[in-house]
Amino acid sequence: PESKTKSILTKLSSSSTSWQTSTFQNAPFSSSENNSTTANNNTNPDVLIWTTGSQFNNNANSNHNNNNTTPPKLYHGHDTTAIRSAALIPMKSKDLYDLLLDSKRIQEYNKFSLGRNDVLVLDATTNKNNNSCTKITIAKSKPPVIRTVIEMKNVMHGTNTENGYIIVSRSVHIHDDNNNSDASSSGGDNILTVHLIVENDEDDSSCMLINITHLKPSSFIPQMVARRVGLMAATNFMHDIITAIKSS
Repeated sequence: PESKTKSILTKLSSSSTSWQTSTFQNAPFSSSENNSTTANNNTNPDVLIWTTGSQFNNNANSNHNNNNTTPPKLYHGHDTTAIRSAALIPMKSKDLYDLLLDSKRIQEYNKFSLGRNDVLVLDATTNKNNNSCTKITIAKSKPPVIRTVIEMKNVMHGTNTENGYIIVSRSVHIHDDNNNSDASSSGGDNILTVHLIVENDEDDSSCMLINITHLKPSSFIPQMVARRVGLMAATNFMHDIITAIKSS
């Protein structure tokens, strides 16, 4: 966990039923809190942040060298930071799922977005009974610090789970008639983005949103800058979506 997240969790007892202590549970949570750390308050709500990074690669290599064992297999993206964030959102879980999946509404909550277009929607997987949808999208954004427009081509899939909903996306490359792949998206490689929406058993007017973002930036974006922007974006995304919901 990042330092602020660690401080928040340290202050909570292990027996607390707060949503902050439920982010790693594979089950609906129960929380009806109404204090300064929840999304129902006008002050900035809590956003919990965890990160990984190249230190895992360094540790793995260190253990290999010390133990004279076979070197670990390094997977694509092992040297870039993955960010996990969580927050309590003042919206019903199904409404939040519909909001995040709808490309036409992305600018309602993402101030850095320049729009997201659905290139292809696979009708066979759009099922009103299980809320599933698969599509290919092209999204453009202009994050702070990075002085260029970022374009990402992604395949996105959303569906319901036992405890709520999930949306998963990752980069794709579009081929022409000669089977030539287009150049990498200007934003780099979206290795994995996940929106996990967990239902609140005690108050269905709110839910927990857990995001995982693992991006491999383009070569012109330094790793240090990408990490700083990623952490800022993870927090701002939660604050902005809560603000948008309150003002709607």
